[in-house]
Amino acid sequence: MSETEEKLEAIRIAIGKEVNRGVTLLNAKGGFSRREKEVLLIVTTDHEFFKIKKVVEEVDPKAFVLVNNVSEVLGSGFTFFPVEYL
Repeated sequence: MSETEEKLEAIRIAIGKEVNRGVTLLNAKGGFSRREKEVLLIVTTDHEFFKIKKVVEEVDPKAFVLVNNVSEVLGSGFTFFPVEYL
């Protein structure tokens, strides 16, 4: 297992333990390197995000993190708050 893979696994485990949030593993391929890799997809609340950010920074300060706001999440583990459309 490479150092990057070990860090990804450590982040995955730490998020489960410290934040009690599940993650989804996505298979990906680097556009430049063409190397196979895994990507963590985490849907979280605003409050949990700051805990997750701290975990990631502690395990891998060089981790590539993309943060995006979503208007709605449906499924287990989330409460539905309808979006009002203008």
